[in-house]
Amino acid sequence: MTSPRYGRRRSQRATLVRQMLGEMAERLENDRPDDQFTPVARIALLQMTTALPAFVPLLREQAPEVTARITRREYAAVLREIAGATATIAPICCGLPMVAKDGQYVCGGCGAWVDQGAT
Repeated sequence: MTSPRYGRRRSQRATLVRQMLGEMAERLENDRPDDQFTPVARIALLQMTTALPAFVPLLREQAPEVTARITRREYAAVLREIAGATATIAPICCGLPMVAKDGQYVCGGCGAWVDQGAT
């Protein structure tokens, strides 16, 4: 008899981490992009990106330490490169990224949908 697995699969976690990196980059680019980005700002950014304790270490592994002088815009570019240039940020619903289907994002959990062009 097998016991049920709890939590997210590795592929789901990787997708969510890429999306969170993209969200972090977007936040940095939209809010004072020419200001200096510091190690303390990195920690604050990691903590405000997710409330899920399991994802903080995963984000910390992916988001490089700040060891030299860098602007928020430059750090955002690094995060986007790590996340993958073609990574599309899908909305999150029911704790999972929504799936693009027929011009809409659809939630696999509850069936909710949004148009891809709508914000």
